[in-house]
Amino acid sequence: MKNLPMMISVGVGMCLSNAKAVLQGLTSRSFEFRRTPKYSVTERGVNWKKKLYRGGNPLAALIEMAFALYFVVALSAAFILKQWVSLPFIALFGFGYAYVAFLTAMHGLGGWQKPAVVPTV
Repeated sequence: MKNLPMMISVGVGMCLSNAKAVLQGLTSRSFEFRRTPKYSVTERGVNWKKKLYRGGNPLAALIEMAFALYFVVALSAAFILKQWVSLPFIALFGFGYAYVAFLTAMHGLGGWQKPAVVPTV
């Protein structure tokens, strides 16, 4: 029960990605799922141990951040208009978009990840 607000926030934050997938599925165009190599290993003999995983879509992070900023404005407006009941929900939505945008941006930049370390036995 204590994790429910975080689960709601992350679920809301992921809805843009899910909506994109649904819209792609509804169109008549054929979209294929392309699995990318995690460490950019495309041929045998390439060492992956010191490579960083980079993924993510910078445009998606910008759109998610725009939604987060929208909810900051909505939160301010709800506070000014004394709409107390809506404040927690708007805050959950805003946090969800900001959190998912942050994660998307960090994956795209490879900012926080360290090279993979494989323990030797």
